Amino acid sequence: MLRSIVVPLDGTPRAERALPWAAYVAGSTGAALHLVRVRPVRATIAATSAYPHEGTGLPPAVDPGPDGAEEAYLERMGLQVGRDLESSVSWSLLEGDVTPCLAAHVRDVDADGVILATRAPGPLGRMLLGSTADALMRAVDVPVLAVPGRNGEGGPPGPEPGRPILVAVDGSEASESVVPVVARLAPLLDVRVTLLHVLPSDDSATGVPFQLAGDWERTMREGERYLDRLHERLRRRRIRADTMVMAHPSATRAICEVADEIDAGFVALGTHGRSGLSRALLGSVTRGVATHGHRPVLVQSLD
Repeated sequence: MLRSIVVPLDGTPRAERALPWAAYVAGSTGAALHLVRVRPVRATIAATSAYPHEGTGLPPAVDPGPDGAEEAYLERMGLQVGRDLESSVSWSLLEGDVTPCLAAHVRDVDADGVILATRAPGPLGRMLLGSTADALMRAVDVPVLAVPGRNGEGGPPGPEPGRPILVAVDGSEASESVVPVVARLAPLLDVRVTLLHVLPSDDSATGVPFQLAGDWERTMREGERYLDRLHERLRRRRIRADTMVMAHPSATRAICEVADEIDAGFVALGTHGRSGLSRALLGSVTRGVATHGHRPVLVQSLD
């Protein structure tokens, strides 16, 4: 059982794409939900002209509205998401800088995780992952489930019981940091786990294929033994798991393709902690999967 999950909202339909996933996880795990909206301080709003809410978690086109409107919005969302849940749903309106406020709230409610949508409208039209979500992942120690907030075709599939979790690992301690999180979630969600290890299809230093370098069979066997060890850890906890080792010139594309092939509910990735988050895995594979894939991505940072 999980204790609680924080769900940041900003008043837009795209941010609300996180709510079905929050309800799914809460319904399966018994976690309480805490809906949160951060309002920028009034002085900041008055001092900013072109984009009054840029960097605050609110898109430029959205005004906070009259007094009480934000509280009413959160209450409406809370009643909506909690309609069929046995676990509790609460909501809070905070004021200040978005990332510190959210991070403090995560600590205050002793949350086990955060679920948020990763694309919000804005002047640059870019992924929220890299700004608010990126900063929040640096600021909290709990896993973050990033749900693509695209509209229209190609939007994220909704939560559906039984879909497996795809866990991509590369042999590093950082990538394996997400395995204990998945080991905790999988039995609660009653789903299988697929462990994926992607090997480069050529030597990144020389460009020579492994087959020609004579390393291919050895590399494949090492990859299989590596996944066997992780599989054994899951098996001891009676978690149903499969393993897959594959070669691909792009780890990002390989993860997205396998996720589609097995119809994964979401992809789980581990990355470096606060000091290396932006320059390491989040800046490459994790960011790529979140940007080019259309499934939620569960990210656990290793401190």
